[in-house]
Amino acid sequence: MTAPSPSPVPHDVAPAVAPPSSSPVPHGVEPAVAPPLPIHAETTPDDAVVRWVVPATAVPGRGHVTRAAEPLARLQREGVVTEIECDDGALLVRLAPTASWREWAEPVRRALVESLAQPGEWETEGRADLAAVLAEVLAGPTGEFIASHGGTVRVIRVDGDDAVVQLGGNCGDCPLQGFTLQRRIGEAVRERYPQLRTLEVERGKRAFRPRFRVPVGV
Repeated sequence: MTAPSPSPVPHDVAPAVAPPSSSPVPHGVEPAVAPPLPIHAETTPDDAVVRWVVPATAVPGRGHVTRAAEPLARLQREGVVTEIECDDGALLVRLAPTASWREWAEPVRRALVESLAQPGEWETEGRADLAAVLAEVLAGPTGEFIASHGGTVRVIRVDGDDAVVQLGGNCGDCPLQGFTLQRRIGEAVRERYPQLRTLEVERGKRAFRPRFRVPVGV
């Protein structure tokens, strides 16, 4: 029996061609490896928060992190890391009160490096506005406590992550003014706005000229 001749390929259909095999890496040539992520830690006025500085292009968003990539997310589930904020060229990481940076600095650094290599696995929400946070704090229990003691608080100026307030009424000349500023107002603001750097107080009408300065966290 004579074998049938192969059917011709229609003129408008390209014949199937086997894909070329991938060329092996020549012997003795190392494959390209991505350079390590530059990262270093900076202290903040809050002992529980460390600012991890990275290239701006590596920061996976802006504001509060609602979902982090693994393995950083695992540290959150385990209760070691309680809060992460994306800032300009840095991530602010807060540890739980039971954890210490002496023990966890290196594990967090390694987790950050690995997690930042997965930018699609992060979710962030817009960064809070410091002026809005101050207004919220002063309208809540903190402001009510100060008012119950005959004191008043007025926001004089907000400049980036720094704020100036004026204490009046019974708080104007109170020897515990620094405590009110730091422990009452500063801590309440920092819970909602961990990027807070300094909180200053002015008295009288000397606007924009603080009589003294209390760095948050000291």
